[in-house]
Amino acid sequence: MKPFCFLIMLFWCLTIHAQVMDSSQRNIADSLAPKVDSSKGLLDSVHYIGIDSAKKVKDTLQTLTVVNKLTKKKNPQLELPQYLRKWQNTDAVFYLIAALLLIFGILKTAFSKYTSIMFSVFFNTSLRQSQLIDQLQQNKLASLLFNIFFLFVTGFYFALLFEYIGWAGSGQLWIFFISSTGILALVYLVKFLVLSFAGWITGYEEEAGIYIFNIFLINKIWGISLLPFVVIMAFAEKKITAIALLVSLIVIGLLLLMRFVRSYGLLQHRLSFKLFHFLLYVFSLEVLPVMLIYKSIVIFLKVNS
Repeated sequence: MKPFCFLIMLFWCLTIHAQVMDSSQRNIADSLAPKVDSSKGLLDSVHYIGIDSAKKVKDTLQTLTVVNKLTKKKNPQLELPQYLRKWQNTDAVFYLIAALLLIFGILKTAFSKYTSIMFSVFFNTSLRQSQLIDQLQQNKLASLLFNIFFLFVTGFYFALLFEYIGWAGSGQLWIFFISSTGILALVYLVKFLVLSFAGWITGYEEEAGIYIFNIFLINKIWGISLLPFVVIMAFAEKKITAIALLVSLIVIGLLLLMRFVRSYGLLQHRLSFKLFHFLLYVFSLEVLPVMLIYKSIVIFLKVNS
């Protein structure tokens, strides 16, 4: 029995040893076998993808070249002209406009109630809100500051207008600004004194006061309305400046027409006069002085040119 068991164990050990040797030889053979280069397959796939993408891009460009009219070879070439821009130092103009905007913001903030009442009275053509009118007339400081603001904005507007026309050369903008502001201040000062004196000497002080109030009310709205046009005219190109100038002149014309219509409607029921007499006054004391000032400026420019 013992020899038989010994033979069985010997056979089992030899079998296990043969299996181990077979597996080790197989691993060695696998390790010695030539390896397949995986990077080559990756490069081939990338190469094929790149060729395909480039072909698609080329086909797309060819399609765009044929379809798009801007890239057709048969079409005439499009040229974008470039103009030589002359540099001008506009720092002073910028600071002046910034100062005007700042002044308007301060006035609107400091006298917010006065500003709101002023616009409500302006849009109320009948002017029957006597209490609101009294509040505006009592606030002398706000009225004076808004009138000064009107002088500066309108004076600078006319200076830019002269520069656009060609009357104000390089370096003459500030001369025209100061001159225009001074002439406007002188004209309205004389008009205020003449109307006050005429109302006092004829006994129609209240009617003269209403007319003067209407004039300066329109002037305040005038100055505020011209502020955005001044900003555009100072920095925009000539085409845009021409449009802004045309619109601003229309606004000024409408304001002047509104001033005459409002004055006629306010004074017609107080004074016995006809429309012809009012038109005669308008042309003699409103239009004629402006034409004389314009003629004087033209003669002055011709003499000094």
